[in-house]
Amino acid sequence: MIHLSRFVFMLFALVAAASLQAHHSFATEYDIGTTAQLEGRVTEVLFVNPHVEMYLEDDQGQSWNIQAQSVAALQSLGWARDLVSSGDRVRVSGYRSRSGSLRLYMVELELEQGRLISVNRNPVAGDSGAVAVAGHELQQPPSEQLIARLPGTWYFDVDKRLPGAPLELEFWQQPDGSWTARLDQEELPVSLFGDRVRMLLHRENAGGFAVTLELVGRLDVDRILGSVAMIEGSTNQVNLDASEFIALRSPPAPSDNRSSDPFDLTGVWRRLIGVGPLGRTNPQLNEPGMEVWSDFESGRYDPALRCMSVNPMRKYADPGLVEFIQSDQRLTVLYASKHDVRRVNLAQPEHNPDYPASIMGESIGRWEGGTLVIETTNFVPSVLTHNSEPVSSGATITERFWMEDGLLIMEARFEDPVYYRAPVMRRTAWQRADDAMMVSTSCDPDNFYRGMLFDGTIETYFQDRPAQQQP
Repeated sequence: MIHLSRFVFMLFALVAAASLQAHHSFATEYDIGTTAQLEGRVTEVLFVNPHVEMYLEDDQGQSWNIQAQSVAALQSLGWARDLVSSGDRVRVSGYRSRSGSLRLYMVELELEQGRLISVNRNPVAGDSGAVAVAGHELQQPPSEQLIARLPGTWYFDVDKRLPGAPLELEFWQQPDGSWTARLDQEELPVSLFGDRVRMLLHRENAGGFAVTLELVGRLDVDRILGSVAMIEGSTNQVNLDASEFIALRSPPAPSDNRSSDPFDLTGVWRRLIGVGPLGRTNPQLNEPGMEVWSDFESGRYDPALRCMSVNPMRKYADPGLVEFIQSDQRLTVLYASKHDVRRVNLAQPEHNPDYPASIMGESIGRWEGGTLVIETTNFVPSVLTHNSEPVSSGATITERFWMEDGLLIMEARFEDPVYYRAPVMRRTAWQRADDAMMVSTSCDPDNFYRGMLFDGTIETYFQDRPAQQQP
């Protein structure tokens, strides 16, 4: 029996930021506002990457495709391969497919013996629609001191680890008298009232669902002290959890523990920060980019779904461990996820015009003191993130790696003026894990194609394939 209702789940079914970012955005396929609960008998279980799936026949005889997380993500929650088998009777609840087909993204699973399994953990939800500032307060005129002191560049940080911080926060007044801010290459709407400034930061959580963060700060001589509140959306991960921020007029002194000389990256590393305390920046597409994105936005043409390599901007968030093997000539990067390999030429000063274009591009590196700078170009047209924003052949990525306080910090800048109004920034941090077992995770594209066979859309998949991905 199926029970449909329109309500917003307080809990996102997002198991691990790492596993989600490496694959595709569930927000493009499933509607968090349309949920379903169904009962029936399992007819098949596919315990494979990129996502575990099962097929279920409900009590009306209808066949459903149920999608879950990756193998590694489910195993991290204690799910064994034999937890569910063909013939088991189960009850499943989750999010309905946006297409209206009989597909469900699983939030909870109840086994025949009454055991309830959830893919949620540590839920934290924002008060959707709530604001930390009352409407009448926003009507207060800004103080003369705020108007005089606010314009220009500030250096921004939060109360949680934010790799690459401080970030530059810039304020300026438009000719019409309104105010704008730019943080992390994202332009923000700004309201000034009294001695305070309010900004709205539109970000993404681990599953690609939109969230809005409200930043309200008070001017205090040469600094701005403020709060961070999630006012739309939710997350159940240790991310999007910053609660306070500070912005200073002068950048803080560099850490005494930041690397000043080249260092050896050789070894196994575990990523500590995925989405981060402020979520992911939404890429700012220009008009041509929006037109091309409309061909990709369904998520069907994400190469990760077919177990292919992805753009290096996404590899920083791959699940599993990363191993670096460094020599004077080359830095080789081995990803546990999907056996991917990336090679960075450390002895080649310029890009090779004859190097064959690829999704991961051609990477060359150089040392600037204690920072390794990697420049990547020569891409084939592809997509940037799990939300399928386009990447042109002229795109470039500049990554900077350094050691600080015992962690490997990475900051990446993606530029593609063909499709984007502003660069896209990504930051993360790694910790050495040389004692960890470097186990590669396989990926099987069969369940992706089987899903389209189930929907009856496999013919349109090839007919409607965007020109940028035609062979």
